[in-house]
Amino acid sequence: MRVPLVPRLVDYWIRAQSSYWLVPSLMTAFAIGLAVTMVAIDGAAPERIARIPWIAGSQPEGARALLAAVAGSMITVAGVTFSMTLLMVSYASAQIGPQLVPRFLRDRGNQIVLGTFIATFIYCLIVLRTIHSGAEASAQGFAETAFVPHLAVFVGVVLALLSVAVLIYFLHHVPARINVGNVIGLLGEELLRQLERQFPRAADTPAAPAAWRVVGYPDRVIYLTEGGCYLRLVDYDALAALAHRMNRQIELLVAPGDFSPPGAPIARIYGGPFGDEDVRSLRGSFSWGGDRTADQDILLGIDQLAEVAGKALSTGVNDQYTALLCIDQMERLLVSAAIRCEPPSVRAVDGTTRLLVKNVSLTDVADRFLIPLRQFSLGDLITTNRLLAMLESCMQRQEPGSPLHATLRQHYEDIRDDAATALPTRAQRELLMNAQARRLAAAAHGTAAASGVTSR
Repeated sequence: MRVPLVPRLVDYWIRAQSSYWLVPSLMTAFAIGLAVTMVAIDGAAPERIARIPWIAGSQPEGARALLAAVAGSMITVAGVTFSMTLLMVSYASAQIGPQLVPRFLRDRGNQIVLGTFIATFIYCLIVLRTIHSGAEASAQGFAETAFVPHLAVFVGVVLALLSVAVLIYFLHHVPARINVGNVIGLLGEELLRQLERQFPRAADTPAAPAAWRVVGYPDRVIYLTEGGCYLRLVDYDALAALAHRMNRQIELLVAPGDFSPPGAPIARIYGGPFGDEDVRSLRGSFSWGGDRTADQDILLGIDQLAEVAGKALSTGVNDQYTALLCIDQMERLLVSAAIRCEPPSVRAVDGTTRLLVKNVSLTDVADRFLIPLRQFSLGDLITTNRLLAMLESCMQRQEPGSPLHATLRQHYEDIRDDAATALPTRAQRELLMNAQARRLAAAAHGTAAASGVTSR
């Protein structure tokens, strides 16, 4: 039976995107091919290319000096660029949060900048070794005259100009990438995309989802045989197809982002025996690693957002306004969740339930951010007031009685009760109560005005 390789291949691709070798290596390979091609074209039609005045005109010594200068400057700038990138990562880890470091490593702009400088350096080296004068050719026993690949040298100059433009872009890109407002905004956009991908719209879900029914106890429990690590990706379609092919039912006990120690149970099998080859196929549908990935784990982005807010509210930083930016992005997410519903936990094939998935709920998303924020903002008037305002706004969008609405209501009451005792002065407590009263009055007035318009 074929072992599914899709999750592992996708995981390898995700890891490669987070590295600094993939894009520069591809660009270097392209530069090598470009250099060989340009030199071959120059060698095939030297007289025709020499007649083009804005390409030809260099002597061997001048062409060598030009390419050597470009190559030397490119490798120097590449070293400076790499050093600035490491400084950016170090700054992000210390000031924003260590969990955000992989996001900076995945930055495609930095990878392309580094690849451009290295590719230009390699291109110039390869073209440089093909230049020779007539005396050098005769000394080596060749009857050739001086050879200067004019077209290849011209392309080297173009690459040098392109590298200058890339350097200017890099000098603008680095400060923009480490700006905490941009980091939080990009993180919020990614969370919205993950919400749309993992939680379907309420109008698109079936009225009666499939029910999970099994008879008796599990016939086999599958355990993790690898070292303790995080579940990064799961191929749910492959697992459902495997269960259908074997006429079994599979219950997953882990979800992407979960940490499992060695020997932890990861799945239960119902409906009959499950052979060792089938177990290998099942294990091949999982991809494990030493860190989490955000592709199927929305809670990773929530944890990163909470980490930025917690670091901003620490006594060493004391930057409430960065925490407010994180709360604003969480409000966007919770408001968008108003039209979303829980993803189906049961997968059916040909009308038969085959797979029970451990899903992340919308209440899990809210709890993952609000529980640490309640602790971080304890005793802080500015952050507490913004949290209460955010929860009031989100509760107005949620359907009363829904699990998410009940969770937000509970957090709202807990934060309000904590503020009554945690705020250090009576004046701060009165300011918080007055702000809350004004918001509730404005909301009530807006509801009454909307009702009046509807009645007319």
